[in-house]
Amino acid sequence: MPTELVGASTVAQTLDLHVRYGEQVVRAGLVGPGYATGNGRLVTRQAVEALARRPARGAADLPPALVLRAGPPRWTGDHWAGIHSAMPDAAVAECALRWWAVATPSRLTGHLVVVAVAGFAVWVGRVQGHVRAAGRVGLVAARADHRDADAEQYYTSRLKLPRGAVTVRVGL
Repeated sequence: MPTELVGASTVAQTLDLHVRYGEQVVRAGLVGPGYATGNGRLVTRQAVEALARRPARGAADLPPALVLRAGPPRWTGDHWAGIHSAMPDAAVAECALRWWAVATPSRLTGHLVVVAVAGFAVWVGRVQGHVRAAGRVGLVAARADHRDADAEQYYTSRLKLPRGAVTVRVGL
């Protein structure tokens, strides 16, 4: 059977997202590497449908974590921000865990930190500490081990979290 390629609008429709978030899912690599076209990127329908099969889970159903809502990588003018599924951990630390407005960061040590795009976990780690600079907090975290059952719950779910803030404390 031939591979069917779809664009961001079909991704959004399949995942029941606004088209802007469908584009973010594609650009963050959540549905594979994609194929460049003159108007954007195409991804396989199979990858999109696999993402759509993830069960939706609310905060009450998930292990404690700090969830950071991010978008795909973008240049802000002085640094990179955002996340892509193929980023090495050092780039995640620089681009996605960089500086957040986090109250009581010392209480997060040992807990999960989840970087998510459009409700899907792209990277899950354990907070090892934090650094402060210019009144902001940067989290220091290591990718959660593949045997970490709590992290796996985020990787295999679609997060249904309250709208609004870019940081959400789940059970913390």
